[in-house]
Amino acid sequence: MEIIDGRCRPPSKPVMIDLGRPPDATFFAPRLCAVPLPPSAGPRSYDMFWQEFAEAKLTKAVFSWRGDTLASNPPTEVDLTDHVAEEVANSSGRLVGTICVDPLGVQHDPLKEIDRGVKEYGFTAVGMDVMAGKPRMAFNDERLNPIYKKCADMDLPIITAVGPLQGAVLEANHPRYVEEALQQFPNLKLVMSHGPYPFVAEFIALAMRNPNLYLMPDYQSFLPGASLYLEAGNGVLSDQIVFGSAYPIIAIKDAVALYNTFPFSQGNREKVMGGNIKRLLKLN
Repeated sequence: MEIIDGRCRPPSKPVMIDLGRPPDATFFAPRLCAVPLPPSAGPRSYDMFWQEFAEAKLTKAVFSWRGDTLASNPPTEVDLTDHVAEEVANSSGRLVGTICVDPLGVQHDPLKEIDRGVKEYGFTAVGMDVMAGKPRMAFNDERLNPIYKKCADMDLPIITAVGPLQGAVLEANHPRYVEEALQQFPNLKLVMSHGPYPFVAEFIALAMRNPNLYLMPDYQSFLPGASLYLEAGNGVLSDQIVFGSAYPIIAIKDAVALYNTFPFSQGNREKVMGGNIKRLLKLN
């Protein structure tokens, strides 16, 4: 069985700096879930990361990173799409890249960046965190419409994020805003990483209404009530639940172990653990 991590950020310097954590950071896991920090995250060790990758028996991991890094400051010196492409090229086929898009246009023109990511690197998805930049937006913000239209027209899924630490206020994570976007762009494919929590039942219902909405609970699978996502993945949303670890927030092996304990049917397990994201990103 293939195991593909739907959102995994290797411990590169740009990633760890953007997350705002020093090398010995212990912020992530204690605050976000009761799972230890990955051993490789503190020292930013690639050797340890690849060892953890192998121990978790991953086939591939999607390096999905946002493009709005430091969006309230001058543009970063590192072009993030280029950085992802470099990491993919050096991964011996283990990493899959995404186009890093800044929806506010501080780092780049988002529409031109999408075209460039497809033309230069052949990437088949966009990484964009709608609510991480400043000023923060909700998913129904009209400024996102040109990006939504382009991604829908080009059949590029957007891997984005929701959850307790996203948005100016918790209510900004409510599925009503996502629903408005999907109603306006019914062919748009959205992958909601980091949850969506705490609106678990609501997002399950929304995904039932919208086959182009994919839910990736990743580290929030460990939070109270989030097991409903796994239940949905073994039933009504077997084609729309995506496995992910959200490394470096938690260790990949801990995420895999949690999903291994859930009594999926064999067919649904294969879809959730890799088949759905493989189909969505057109991975060979």
